[in-house]
Amino acid sequence: MHRKEFYTARKVQLAKEIKKLKRDIERYPKGTLVISASKGKPQWYVQRKEKDGKYSRTYIKRGNLMHAKKLARKAYDRAVMLDKQNELYCIERYLRNCSEVNYRRFLQKTSPYRELLVDVNWENEPYEKNMKYPEKLTHPTIRGEKVRSKSEASIADGLLAEGIAYRYENKLVLDGVELYPDFVLKSRRNQKLIIWEHFGRIDDPKYVEKTSRKLKLYFNNGYIPGVNLIMTFEDKKHPFTMEAVIDVIERYLI
Repeated sequence: MHRKEFYTARKVQLAKEIKKLKRDIERYPKGTLVISASKGKPQWYVQRKEKDGKYSRTYIKRGNLMHAKKLARKAYDRAVMLDKQNELYCIERYLRNCSEVNYRRFLQKTSPYRELLVDVNWENEPYEKNMKYPEKLTHPTIRGEKVRSKSEASIADGLLAEGIAYRYENKLVLDGVELYPDFVLKSRRNQKLIIWEHFGRIDDPKYVEKTSRKLKLYFNNGYIPGVNLIMTFEDKKHPFTMEAVIDVIERYLI
């Protein structure tokens, strides 16, 4: 996904989130929460603007804690909305004025630069792949292979777009146990090998138990999160987005 496409998608997402926040804010009680201290204890007030333009404050008793909580949440949601509105404004200005440079042309297979920028030999050398459940390899990548989930396809496409050499489900043996990491890749920073595991069903207790055993093997064999091990997660309510893929790649790999 090119940056223009990414920010266009992000613009649509932000508009939805802002619309929802506005609806939520309208449902909260009228007024604004004001907190002051008296003898070291917080005092809560609801502040309202009167018809004459002046402001009035009404004390919120401790017994009316829920009212104070709703006003606190209203203040928080309003701050979140303002932040998202600011991001949306910046993205709209970017999309109006940006002139995107197609740097990915250097990484295309026909480019004479590719072999100098990417360890083409390493990623294309034969390696032992995971031969289990081939019927689950249903999601195609831009590179032409098939992976087991939409999120894995997004990761593969993101790595390819940034010129990061990778192998999918390359066999690894730790303490006599065969593993097939989702991705073994070479960092563009130092060409060191890094494992990227994406855990896509962390709302499944059996899956989490299996994941815990795998992570224990990694940790016991010198794999350190953020150094030579990248871990990403999702569940049904919190899908792994292309935005997250780009963030991880920029944070750890380039």
